[in-house]
Amino acid sequence: MRTRALPLFALVILSACSDQTTTTSPRLAANAGMLAAKNSVTDPSATWYFPTDATLSVQSDGLNLSGGNSVYANGVCNVTTNIFATTANSNSGDATINMGNGNGKCARRLRFIYPDGTSDLIGVFGNLRQIENTTYAIAVGTTVKRQLHLGTTAPNATSRCNGLVWGYGVANDIAAGSDSVLVTRVDASTWHVASDPNHNLAWCKATGELFPMSVEFTLVASRALP
Repeated sequence: MRTRALPLFALVILSACSDQTTTTSPRLAANAGMLAAKNSVTDPSATWYFPTDATLSVQSDGLNLSGGNSVYANGVCNVTTNIFATTANSNSGDATINMGNGNGKCARRLRFIYPDGTSDLIGVFGNLRQIENTTYAIAVGTTVKRQLHLGTTAPNATSRCNGLVWGYGVANDIAAGSDSVLVTRVDASTWHVASDPNHNLAWCKATGELFPMSVEFTLVASRALP
């Protein structure tokens, strides 16, 4: 597995506030409720870093460069990201990225290079399955196998596969014969994701074919997680 310098990032530590229990004043009780709501835990967003590496089958679009990576940040150029790590939403533990259907200079995409040399440059909805929720977390320094979906964002977009899946099961028991990606927890907010060089078969959604497709990226949450 290749190693790269990970992008710099800042950890945001949330502070907790104690409940007001010494008064029955309606105004103070209302203020306490508003404060509790403001400080309630929600799902973090994430920044995805795809390397500008011509040897990979899945390549960045070459925009928003930082340290040899293209940066796909939540809220920038129609990109939205989430880690469903809490009960605020699904608590699935999945990390998602949606590049939207934007055009022009602010459109974000990934390039898929197939073994026969054909390629697609498309907006992507990505889903890295089960990396963190309220009942499960990958320990720092540990590597696990996970399913990865990288599919086209626009329903009418023209692409060879309309997306690829690495790893069988989890979502409707699809992608039989494909290989999971390897997810390494680097620290409290960072996961490194890469296909195994010797086991990197991805399942083509449109045709059911299996292609050797190498992929690698780093995912950094907007705050530290347990």
